[in-house]
Amino acid sequence: LDIKKMLTPIRNEHYLSVVTPKEFGEILYKLWEYTDLQKNGWPHGPTPFVAYALRALPYLALRPGEVRNMKWDWIKEETLIIPPAQMKMKKEFHVPLSRQVLEILKEIKPLTGNSDYVFSGRTGKVMASGSINSGLIQAGIGDQTKAHGFRASFRTLTVEELDADWQVVERCLAHTPPGALADTYDRAQFLSKRRVLMQNWADYIDESRKNAAR
Repeated sequence: LDIKKMLTPIRNEHYLSVVTPKEFGEILYKLWEYTDLQKNGWPHGPTPFVAYALRALPYLALRPGEVRNMKWDWIKEETLIIPPAQMKMKKEFHVPLSRQVLEILKEIKPLTGNSDYVFSGRTGKVMASGSINSGLIQAGIGDQTKAHGFRASFRTLTVEELDADWQVVERCLAHTPPGALADTYDRAQFLSKRRVLMQNWADYIDESRKNAAR
């Protein structure tokens, strides 16, 4: 059984991504160093809004636009509930939030809690579209991955390193698995399994970047 053939392709060839464990840990280490606001805070480093968004991005495995447009009222009981229109889907999409993401939300809440948007800029409006990729460039990893590339990292490493069920991985990416049973799988949200996977993925991210620092 060739798992890779069963996974929905991420079609845009311009999305750079890292899909090997060693390189993934290395780019995470660089990203966390850049977004350490105690070392590199504004004005010499990223704004808090960009820094927190950059850290949340790998954990969430969402498209960068979905991260930039995240709203506080989408968060319900440790789950991000994205409206259908934002996802270009027929129904809302549920994203289980790991402990690490919940901690990021807790830290940024005093800064953006009065805005609609979680990662709003200083004006309280949605973050500029190029902010995340610009941050990756400033972190020194823009030639290895783009914001969208973290989805490819998630798709590959959860299967190959965490031995995750490909159907659960696909649902985490809001993909409908191919084949005759696609409609059945589309209706099956696998929420409990996805919650376990998203936490395992967040723990894997932390372990990977810590290993790269040794």
